[in-house]
Amino acid sequence: MDKNKELTSELLAKNCYRIIEDLKAENLEIYDMRDVSMLADFYLICTANSTPHLKAIEGHLYKDLKDNLDLLPKTAKADPQSKWLVLDYRSVIIHIFGAETREHYDIEELWEEGIKLEVDEISS
Repeated sequence: MDKNKELTSELLAKNCYRIIEDLKAENLEIYDMRDVSMLADFYLICTANSTPHLKAIEGHLYKDLKDNLDLLPKTAKADPQSKWLVLDYRSVIIHIFGAETREHYDIEELWEEGIKLEVDEISS
């Protein structure tokens, strides 16, 4: 992505989605929350298949956004032992789970008022 191009929440969400998808995360979902959430415009959720995979997704996403967009998360809750990592990029919040943790917390239910999207539905 061109650093000079205006970074909208849609473009950031799409970029994050593609990075996570390239890292072979499972069950990747994206929710448009612009009409229902004051916290963020988009929520992304994915499942890693192991603790090293969880760390790799978080690390690669962090590095890619920092290197290519000069963007750092507002907050990052990154404890791989919990099997739930959260990266808050203000307009986009990313949740990376281990499979059992994701099933246990079922946070998708919290976002049922949002719109579940396919990445191609996000405007560029």
